[in-house]
Amino acid sequence: MTGVRQQVGSTVTVARLLFRANLRARHRRTLLGYAWLAIPGVVLAITFTGLRKSALIMTGEVTLPYPLFVLSGMFLWQSFGDAVNLPIQQLNQQRRFLSLVPASFQPVLIAALGEVVLNLAVRLAILFVTMLAFGLPAATSWALVPLAGLGMVGFGFALGLIIAPFAQLFDDIAGLAAMAVTFAMLLSPVLYPIPPDSLLALNPLAGLLMNVRDWMAGLPASTGVWPVILLTLGLLVPGWLLNRLSRPHIAARAH
Repeated sequence: MTGVRQQVGSTVTVARLLFRANLRARHRRTLLGYAWLAIPGVVLAITFTGLRKSALIMTGEVTLPYPLFVLSGMFLWQSFGDAVNLPIQQLNQQRRFLSLVPASFQPVLIAALGEVVLNLAVRLAILFVTMLAFGLPAATSWALVPLAGLGMVGFGFALGLIIAPFAQLFDDIAGLAAMAVTFAMLLSPVLYPIPPDSLLALNPLAGLLMNVRDWMAGLPASTGVWPVILLTLGLLVPGWLLNRLSRPHIAARAH
């Protein structure tokens, strides 16, 4: 039992150090820092609002002011994309180091997850301020919005775990994963609503995203969060085991 505690403590310590190092490195390489977490969502919200007002696109009725609809969808989808891609990127960056040093891969994944959650928290803070600026009446259902964000992050992280071993063996897998996340955004109610009877509504994230908009508007919502949670739990353990079992093959390919 003592050995397990020491191993867990060591993993958490290394993950914390990696997390801080990743944040420092990111701030050294950017001029706008955390502003980049909001800029894509804000730009798309302004762009699509202008297109909608000009009748260049038809989106149907939404329960929120349309800029908020787009902003909330983009912020949550960006966090989902971070959760898919960041673990892959971090493991790829540390691939040769992990093959040379008998170090565990878990701290790298935990540090990446910490960065994703921090990004989500910043985006949600901006979203709540924007909701107040648009005059939405505060409601108790607002407390469920972070739960939806964590659900999307958890699902994305679980998918990233499944993809990560293959991305370390074949470099183009990471690029394909990033492309798939972008393409899936166009099939999800991120920038526009989708009909509930559409085949696109079978996407587990579609129900969750629509729930978020209802919670933001203070409306009762269905249980779209539960399919995402169940899928996440179903993927996490196989993904973690897949990464553990693939370490010898990845190490051999790294040399």
